[in-house]
Amino acid sequence: MITPDLTQFKSLAKGANIIPIWKEIAVDFDTPVSLFAKLGENSYSFLLESLEGGEKWGRYSFIGFKPFLIFGCKGNDIFTEIKGRRKNTTAADPLAALREIMARFSPAEVPGLPRFYGGAVGYMGYDMVRFMECLPENLSDSAGFNDAVFMFPEILLVYDNIRQSLEIIACLRVEHEDNAESVYARGEKAIKDVIHRIRHGLDYPARLANPGPATSLRPEVSQKRFEDIVRRAKEYIRAGD
Repeated sequence: MITPDLTQFKSLAKGANIIPIWKEIAVDFDTPVSLFAKLGENSYSFLLESLEGGEKWGRYSFIGFKPFLIFGCKGNDIFTEIKGRRKNTTAADPLAALREIMARFSPAEVPGLPRFYGGAVGYMGYDMVRFMECLPENLSDSAGFNDAVFMFPEILLVYDNIRQSLEIIACLRVEHEDNAESVYARGEKAIKDVIHRIRHGLDYPARLANPGPATSLRPEVSQKRFEDIVRRAKEYIRAGD
């Protein structure tokens, strides 16, 4: 049984535009890693494990994929991707642009789910600090990575390590109240597809993706320059900075 039902979903759509629907199944023979191997083949997917107190294994594991929105930035250049369509813009403050995007969403409050059942998941690199502090740009960017990338997964799996159960959640975006029924049907189908892939989806051993050609490592600074930086840092520490 999928929760909430269509009638409840339509009622929630009157006051929210992000509504989760979900189904719980038993996963006695699966682990978070095996589930990720079956379902996380997309380039935008994640597996989040948790620890409590540094050593104790946390209760929940989270697997997310099939994002309905992707946000990324490099310097002041921003990209958003929705349903495979990419849009490039610029912003004085990429974090403000991300907050503006998130302000468009009004998630429904639905009891019965873990505290985290959807949202922006990703990373911020060190260079994002330049939008918070005035720092010099002394090094060239040879790696070419984005400064930040966040995905908003439509499908989120919450693995309960205590109950050995799995919540399969579809975070559905309802753009108009009138299309709530078709959105619900799409989410219901997505959940059923996930269940099918879990039960029939992987012949062991799993094949790893091709990592591509080997890359060579090249330092950004000379050894002498590096040693000078370390010595200066030690002097700052000794001075109490």
